[in-house]
Amino acid sequence: MAEAAARTNYGTYRLGAAEFNGRTTYQAEAIGGLAAIGGGVFASRRIDSSFALVDVAGMSNVRVYNQNQLVGRTDADGRLLVPQLLAYQANTLRVDPADLPLDARIADLSQNAAPYFRSGTVTRFPISRARSATLTVRDASGQPLPAGTELVADDGKARFPVGYEGFTYLTDLRPGRNRFHVAEPAPACSFVVTYPEASEVQPDLGVIRCEVAAP
Repeated sequence: MAEAAARTNYGTYRLGAAEFNGRTTYQAEAIGGLAAIGGGVFASRRIDSSFALVDVAGMSNVRVYNQNQLVGRTDADGRLLVPQLLAYQANTLRVDPADLPLDARIADLSQNAAPYFRSGTVTRFPISRARSATLTVRDASGQPLPAGTELVADDGKARFPVGYEGFTYLTDLRPGRNRFHVAEPAPACSFVVTYPEASEVQPDLGVIRCEVAAP
């Protein structure tokens, strides 16, 4: 008799073959479960206890742990159904930061899920993108802005120092147009950088001229 078995996020599978009196018989078995939760239907291993739907804000292939034990990876929509949770107790669910983009910001890498008996709960891990970029800022004559010059975002809240040769690192950019100005040293100037909607992690935006407003 020969037998092979496999266990995945979506169930347990077994295939066997046996020979008796010159005849070969085959057996196949699949055990799994389906859960409707969070606006979708999810395949899973057998569900005979409480469970949780982990939602990692659209981030696919992120490893998820339950009580520090790897239970699977998120799907293309950033979701994973985690069965076999303890009812009415804090089950610590954690995501692996190594699987997140470099510009991802996440407040908590672990959260507690306490589902009801044989029921499910949704555990969300909100993630935002830092949207950072590098660039070189020069004045209207083409000379690099002096090191230490502060670039001020239009809302006045964010300030970024200029480095040597005008090199600057910006963070918290919005997709589309972002305006900055320099108040000192005089004369004051301003410029706009356009952050691409679909951008690579930390793109270099090239050389930007800081133009003095016309009187």
